[in-house]
Amino acid sequence: MRILLDLQACQAESSQCDETMHWTMLFALAIARQSHHHEIWILLNDRFPGSVPIVRQAFSGLVSRQRIITFSIPKHVAAHNVKKAWLTYASELIRESFIAALNPDIVHISGLLEGWDKDIITSVERLSTLSRPVLSIALHDLDLDSLLKPELVSVSRAFEKYRRQKIGLIKKSNLLFTFSESSRQTAISGLGISPSKTINISAASRDQNFENTQTSAFPWDSVAQKAVEAFIILNLRASPQTKSPSSPSFENIYRTLISGISQIPQLSNKKDFELNELASSIAISRSFQEKQLLVDISEFVLRDAKTGIQRVVRSVLIQLLYYPPRLYNVVAVYWDGTHYRQANRFVSQLLPDLISISEGESVVDRPIDISCNDIFLGLDLTSNLLSVTYDTLNRFRNLGVEIYFVVYDILLIHHPEWWPSGYDELFRRWLEAISELSTGLVCISQTTAKAVKDWLLYFPPRRTDTLRISHFHLGADIEHSLPSKGLPKNSETVLNTLQATPTFLMVATVEPRKGYVQALNAFTLLWQMGIKINLVIVGNRGWQVKTLIKRLQHHPEHNKQLFWLEGISDEYLEAIYSISTALLTASEGEGFGLPLIEAAQRQLPIIARGLPVFREVAGNHAFYFEGKEPGQLANALKTWLTLYYEGHAPRSAEMPWLTWKESTQQLLNIILP
Repeated sequence: MRILLDLQACQAESSQCDETMHWTMLFALAIARQSHHHEIWILLNDRFPGSVPIVRQAFSGLVSRQRIITFSIPKHVAAHNVKKAWLTYASELIRESFIAALNPDIVHISGLLEGWDKDIITSVERLSTLSRPVLSIALHDLDLDSLLKPELVSVSRAFEKYRRQKIGLIKKSNLLFTFSESSRQTAISGLGISPSKTINISAASRDQNFENTQTSAFPWDSVAQKAVEAFIILNLRASPQTKSPSSPSFENIYRTLISGISQIPQLSNKKDFELNELASSIAISRSFQEKQLLVDISEFVLRDAKTGIQRVVRSVLIQLLYYPPRLYNVVAVYWDGTHYRQANRFVSQLLPDLISISEGESVVDRPIDISCNDIFLGLDLTSNLLSVTYDTLNRFRNLGVEIYFVVYDILLIHHPEWWPSGYDELFRRWLEAISELSTGLVCISQTTAKAVKDWLLYFPPRRTDTLRISHFHLGADIEHSLPSKGLPKNSETVLNTLQATPTFLMVATVEPRKGYVQALNAFTLLWQMGIKINLVIVGNRGWQVKTLIKRLQHHPEHNKQLFWLEGISDEYLEAIYSISTALLTASEGEGFGLPLIEAAQRQLPIIARGLPVFREVAGNHAFYFEGKEPGQLANALKTWLTLYYEGHAPRSAEMPWLTWKESTQQLLNIILP
């Protein structure tokens, strides 16, 4: 049995009184505890976004996040706003179509009259052609007073009409809960409700101190058990004519919704912004049946800097698009300055076989529609964009979208000197923001995950629920990441030179933290000793390295024993891997160390600085060195050469590594429900 609890009454910041919200929440929590093998779903309203994470946290461990769903309606639809009566009616249709798509057996409503002065919708049977579930209503004492003594609220004709609608709804309901015996008797006599379908739950609410009711669960659990038993009986008795044997057709629901809205007389006279807001709510509700995995690749769309991060973005994106997870439509998205859009044009260029278009048609990047079933994955590093995307992502989260960000490292926090001035503050704000917004942060190593957790101990995010911190490992197979092709004219000469002498390969952007200065100085010492070895640097020009670049370009061994290959293709890099003697990773800080597993895949020996993350990735399958002085690295290289010639250098052949498909699956295992 599928039970839908409409908890809009727990969302309004100024409910009729704290008791209404409090008792509604406690009753719902007890029903969730007593549901056993039944499905409990919770319905929320996106007009009260701040309450969504609070409700989620309250039901943590009782109801999965995927069953706490949020429907969308336009602003200013409270019933007292008579000029917006057409929009209120349209919102009722939207909510009912949203519920119909879920096809519950029971719908339980609390806070029946909250919609008079708040954007809360509690109608039923506006869409009369759809099947009707069993309806249960909790009627609070203040609700009853307002129904029987309308002058306490308003003497307007609008409220009288609203009051009569709600009385009609109560009479149509199958079950009515009251919070005192006197209220039950008043409902029976004053509203003409059958005694057989009214239940007094005062046994739970009477004489309890609100501060203690959260832990004092027994009275509520006892009442909730009776409520669930009543639900079961009512569901069994429900007329076959009012219940559908299977989930109704989504297309039928949508057609019914559009037909109902199109018949609103005032619709043709409304302004564009009103119709656009209504259309947005319809689109969100329509998307409920279509689960999306929205993959943010904004930086990749703007520019492919061919950094390690963008190699990861490209590789994971390809796997997600070619092998989408079951039940999810994978959509690459980017920020256009105002909205998130589908990155169709970019994908059509990257993977032309994935997007087919007819002759004469063009690929269009449409704005995305979202629903509470969606997952947003911040795969790219967008620290420069989050200040402008924060409000949009916060709306996504409050609507129920699960939000995850991949964290590649937090080195900017601890070593701002490795980047241009101001980058550290920008990154700090990004890390603070995603810690507030996200369902979880997915780090690319256990070491990075620990660094994030340690930082959060000192800078905890402002949130009501717990932030999930997880990690996965990256893949290594370049051939499955759409490798770039092309060899320069002198490639054969370079490769022959490298193959003739022991060659040490460094693969990374030329930037301060990568240890290039120490490596160049160490190799210079070895060359001065007459040791014949090559140093090959494969990496694009980075920042704060003007002096280093000049040294590389004017070094006496340039293009003799020292080679800097900038902007080369993956095909060329693969060839260099194949003839190198060892990979050298002298970086002073990393989030993972992608070249290590690329080397292991090719059984290339590894020489690495003894960073915790390198030891996590390579284990005993690498030779480690310590110290930041040139002489320390030079001595380590001489030691390694001796071990290598004796056949005792650590081998990478047995080092475990993942394909990009396996790496992506690890990521999906974390973010999918």
